[in-house]
Amino acid sequence: MSDDNKVTHFGYQQVPWQEKQQKVAGVFRSVAGKYDVMNDLISMGSHRILKRMTIELAGIRPGHKVLDLAGGTGDLAIKFSRLVGETGQVVLADFNDADSYQYLAESIRMHPDQDTLQGMMDNAGFARTEYFNMLGGIVALHRGFKF
Repeated sequence: MSDDNKVTHFGYQQVPWQEKQQKVAGVFRSVAGKYDVMNDLISMGSHRILKRMTIELAGIRPGHKVLDLAGGTGDLAIKFSRLVGETGQVVLADFNDADSYQYLAESIRMHPDQDTLQGMMDNAGFARTEYFNMLGGIVALHRGFKF
C-alpha cells in the first residue's frame, strides 16, 4: 500500500496518514496556551509532581540520549535537554500515538495499557523495561534502555 492510501487513527477517526501531523499540530496549537491550566485543574496540580518524578526516575546525565515519546508541549524535553547538556541529545516525538479536547480524550482511550506498552517496548529492542503506576494507575511512567 502506498503512503497515499495509508490511514491512521486520529482519536476514534480514521484519517489519511499524510493529514495526521497537521491535525495533531492544530490540536496542540488550539490548546497549548491552556494545556497546563487544564492539567492543573484535572489533576489538582499533581501533574507537576509527576513531571518532577519523571525527571528524577529517568536518571538522565550529561551525554545521554533521550527519546521523549508523546511529549506534547515539549516541557519535559526542555528539562531533559538541560540535563544531557551539549554532549547529549533529546528527541521529542508525538505521533498522536471534532474538538481538540475530544481528540485528546479519545487518544487516551485508544492508548495501550501498561503491560501492552511495556511489551511494545520489549519488541522494539529496549532492555530492562519497567513501568511505575502513579495516582493509582491513572498515570504510568514507562522506562527502558537501549545499549
